[in-house]
Amino acid sequence: MRTRDTDMLEEDLDLYDEPRPGFRIAAGAFDFLGVIACTLLIVALMAIMGNLFTWLRQDLNTTLAGLGRNINEAVVVDAHRNQ
Repeated sequence: MRTRDTDMLEEDLDLYDEPRPGFRIAAGAFDFLGVIACTLLIVALMAIMGNLFTWLRQDLNTTLAGLGRNINEAVVVDAHRNQ
């Protein structure tokens, strides 16, 4: 028998100790979908980063080759003029 209001509250709170099975299944499904989505996002970002580094390496090779050619031409021209 309920003798106090707190007894009634404790009984009502006991009903909410365990989530309902439907909600647990839905929460588990959303957790699983979240993990799959984040994994796909990480893979996509890694592909983008790989593409960026490939482009950067090619661009640096092109840039440094142009600078090297300019320096080489300047040195070779000065060497021919001094002879």
